Amino acid sequence: MSRILEELPKDGRGAPQIYPWSDWTDGRVWEITRGVDFNGPAARMAGQMRNYALRNGLKVKQRVRADTVSFQFARPA
Repeated sequence: MSRILEELPKDGRGAPQIYPWSDWTDGRVWEITRGVDFNGPAARMAGQMRNYALRNGLKVKQRVRADTVSFQFARPA
């Protein structure tokens, strides 16, 4: 019998996602902290967010501080 799925099953290829992108891209304003939510420099994490937005047709606003990144993803108007 056929059934409806919420999303396509993972195909087992590629690296597993280490960040909760589906949560972070819900349109709310988030703040993440180095050592808790991500490792490495905050500027590098902000770059990963910009790349994610570009690959997925989103826009992202960011404020980068020494150990935190505040951000909001949105769909282009």
